[in-house]
Amino acid sequence: VLAYLRFADDAAPVLVVMNNTPVARDGYRLGVPVDGEWVLLANSDDVGYGGDGRAVASPAAATPVESHGFDWSIELDLPPLSLMIAAPDPSVTTG
Repeated sequence: VLAYLRFADDAAPVLVVMNNTPVARDGYRLGVPVDGEWVLLANSDDVGYGGDGRAVASPAAATPVESHGFDWSIELDLPPLSLMIAAPDPSVTTG
C-alpha cells in the first residue's frame, strides 16, 4: 500500500491511496491532518472505471487516533489492485 497527501495553499488536502496487492485491505488506518468526515472522490474499483464495484464506505469519520505522524486518522476498506482519492468534506470538517 502506498499513500500520500497532496497539499495546496488554497485547497483542502487530498489523500491518495493505492493498494498494489491482489488482497483487499479492510480497516486500513491512515493518518490525516484534519478531523471531520473524509469523502471518497474516486475509486478505481468502481464499475464505471472497469473495476469489480466493491463497496467502500464514504464518508469515513476521522478519529483522534495517532497514525503516520498525524493526530487524526481514518479507516478505509481498500479493494485489491485499486487507487482511491479522498478529501475532507468542507461542510463537516472542524479542524
